[in-house]
Amino acid sequence: MISHCEIMFFSGTAEQSMSFFDQVNETAPREHLRRLQFDKLQRLLREISGRNRFYTKKWKDAGVIPDNIHTLSDFQKLPLTCKSEPRSARKKTRRRLETNATFSPEAYTRVHQTSGTTGAPMRVVDTPESWNWWGYCWGHVLRARG
Repeated sequence: MISHCEIMFFSGTAEQSMSFFDQVNETAPREHLRRLQFDKLQRLLREISGRNRFYTKKWKDAGVIPDNIHTLSDFQKLPLTCKSEPRSARKKTRRRLETNATFSPEAYTRVHQTSGTTGAPMRVVDTPESWNWWGYCWGHVLRARG
């Protein structure tokens, strides 16, 4: 379970309180964060490459081999994905989940959806791990908001 902590610091003559959701990562040196983010990206690429039909095809069409992403310049070779692309891919098949899913249907336990501010909301299926990740992300947002 992740909890937040508070630290006190002095700015001029006024004492201020600053709250963190994950102090270790939020106060880590920039190079540590870059390495952490890149390691997570490489794990994600390895996990979905060959298993997620949508991204496997997209990367193949762009001539990108995920195992060859080792530097920031390599990362920049990955094609961007517009929101309309997965939506369009889903419309082309009867088995909508399988188009942009990495795991078998049994692995997914929850569904959330986008806000729909730029069109119809898009439903997204979540594994227990991905659902926890979303909660972790929201923890940062909500802590920052107070």
